[in-house]
Amino acid sequence: MAFDLSGRTTLLSSAAMTFDPFAALLDEQPLERLTTLRDQIDAELTRLSDYRGSVDRAITKKRPRASQSSGRGVAKSRRRGDKRELIEKVVKTNPGAQWLPVEVEKRLAEMGKPSSRDSIRVTMRRMVEEGRLRRHPSGNGFMGLASVNGSDQEPLTEAQSGGRGVSPGTSEAKPAFGK
Repeated sequence: MAFDLSGRTTLLSSAAMTFDPFAALLDEQPLERLTTLRDQIDAELTRLSDYRGSVDRAITKKRPRASQSSGRGVAKSRRRGDKRELIEKVVKTNPGAQWLPVEVEKRLAEMGKPSSRDSIRVTMRRMVEEGRLRRHPSGNGFMGLASVNGSDQEPLTEAQSGGRGVSPGTSEAKPAFGK
């Protein structure tokens, strides 16, 4: 016979049988006693789980926040409206233009507020559902903010605006009719 580190007695033979004294003790117990023991173990596990949750919450309170621990400055804000406000700010620069998420992504990066293209696309779709943006008539991209008072004023055409428009990706005016 030999002992392993768990306290089990191992018979050294060609079959290498293991003896577990705890299992042997349980095998001798009546069903009622085993059921009671299991219920007590379940109650203890629940109690320990509750303690674990309390300890985890205490650890979370003690850990420094990302903005405090990293030397990179202020942590990103997770408020839902922040990205919407930034997108509105970008689109307001040329509300009649066709805005693709890639263009908004570039503008946000220029503003020092980088965001993923997928996140921008999803946010812009939600803004359409909320009435804060409109889909471009071509079906690709988005355009100017929906009117607050409910009226849908179409953007000025090139002829109405004197032939000079601003492309969403630039701040330069386009020449009228190839001038």
